[in-house]
Amino acid sequence: MMFNKLEHIESLIADYEARIKINKALIKQYKKSLKRKKYILNYFKDNKFLEPNITLIEGFVKQDKEAIKFYEKLLKAKEDGLKKLKIEKFVATGKKFKVMKGGSS
Repeated sequence: MMFNKLEHIESLIADYEARIKINKALIKQYKKSLKRKKYILNYFKDNKFLEPNITLIEGFVKQDKEAIKFYEKLLKAKEDGLKKLKIEKFVATGKKFKVMKGGSS
C-alpha cells in the first residue's frame, strides 16, 4: 500500500516539475513579447502615430502584463505544491527529519 502511495507522489512530483518548466517558459516568452510591444509603443508615441494605433498597442501591453502576473501566480503555487509533495514523499518513505533554522535535514 505504501509503495503505491509513493509511486503516486512521485508521479505528482514529475507532473508539477513539468508544469513549472512550462510556466517558466511561458513567462519568458510573455516577457520577450512585452519588451517588443513596449518598443513598438514607444516608437508609435515618438513618431506621433494616430491615437487608435497607440491605444491598440497599449491594450496588447496590458494583456501581456496580466498574462505574466497570472503565470507567475501559477508558478508560485506549483512551486509551493512541489515543496509539500517532496516533504510528503520524504515522510512516506518512513524517514524522520528535524526542522532546523533555514530548512530541513
